[in-house]
Amino acid sequence: MTTHDLTVLRDQLVTYLTANEAEMIELLGRVVDIDSGTGHAPGLNGVAAIYREALARSGVAAEIIAADTGNHVLGRRFGAGVTGTGGPVSLVIGHMDTVFPVGTVAERPFRVEGRRAFGPGVEDMKSGLVCAVFAARALTELGLWPEHEVVFFFNADEEIRSPSSAGIFASEGARADECYVLEGARDDGSVVTARKGSARFQLAVTGKASHSGAAHPAGRSAIKAMAHKILALEALTDYDAGTTVNVGVVKGGMTFNTVPAEAWCDVDIRVLTPETAQAAVAAVRRIAEHEDVPGTMTQLTGGITRPPMVRTERNVALFEAMRRFAAMFGRDLQESLTGGGSDGCLTAAAGAPTLDGLGPQGGGAHTVREFIDLNSLVPCAAMLAMALATGPHSRRAG
Repeated sequence: MTTHDLTVLRDQLVTYLTANEAEMIELLGRVVDIDSGTGHAPGLNGVAAIYREALARSGVAAEIIAADTGNHVLGRRFGAGVTGTGGPVSLVIGHMDTVFPVGTVAERPFRVEGRRAFGPGVEDMKSGLVCAVFAARALTELGLWPEHEVVFFFNADEEIRSPSSAGIFASEGARADECYVLEGARDDGSVVTARKGSARFQLAVTGKASHSGAAHPAGRSAIKAMAHKILALEALTDYDAGTTVNVGVVKGGMTFNTVPAEAWCDVDIRVLTPETAQAAVAAVRRIAEHEDVPGTMTQLTGGITRPPMVRTERNVALFEAMRRFAAMFGRDLQESLTGGGSDGCLTAAAGAPTLDGLGPQGGGAHTVREFIDLNSLVPCAAMLAMALATGPHSRRAG
């Protein structure tokens, strides 16, 4: 597509979306004003119903997929002349759940101050899903729907690493030629071409209790054994390799004058590549198996929770396409690596070229200060629509 053609496309989309910005903000307010913390099924089901209806209004056949954690939404639309699966596929994903407990909306409901919108989940990531819906609506109502298949999947359990939706990400990611993740943009406006993978482990050490004064030699301190293991775990951090290890929760003991028979710790690990992930897992197992204090025993549970989203040529191809579109909005788009996980890790592991952090700009995710810049709504939706209308821009692995 020539620069002139892209300019015409941009202008059509911006005109349409600007005219409908008030409706975008109204939809955003509706979904933000529903408590939908992970696991709160009534709220998540209500949000899912709103997004399903909004996708249907946008010309996308959408269905509810029931799950104990809360319902998911899966929408699909084929381009003109496409009668079934097998052709090119664009995948658009995002999550509906937040980290906030029931009652948060009553304390601080959706509000607009100037050109900023505030509320629980407004940036992470209900506004991104609003942009996805309106990108679809603009393409439909302007008669610009692409010739290939486009799939939308909004899940309800991302904040707990997507236990009930991971299978759908795997199956749809394996079919997709490209995947766009509407997580919020980075603070500097960059988009994400790589994310670290994550692992979580729990270590439980069992020793032998005894009186710390009258029978100290008879005891086997679980806390002493755990202290050795914590130092060994933290020593696995290797900034050059992109591996970080954090022992974030430690518990143990019963009273100050009892040799402790039990101790526990929770460990968070972030890794840059599948190879460093395997190495970290093997190292944790060795640390757990080593008997630091004779007479103690360690039980290890956990493992990889999200694979790394590795920067690939295919991811970069999506970035270069989006960078071209961003330039038409006066933005010098940059790419970034982040240590935080997202469901883009799952689609990338399934073989889909993935570009993440495409949602509106804002800040304060997971805090009472969470907000978005309303000026970024129209460009966000327009650039996604441009990518869908002119794609796919890469090919899936394999």
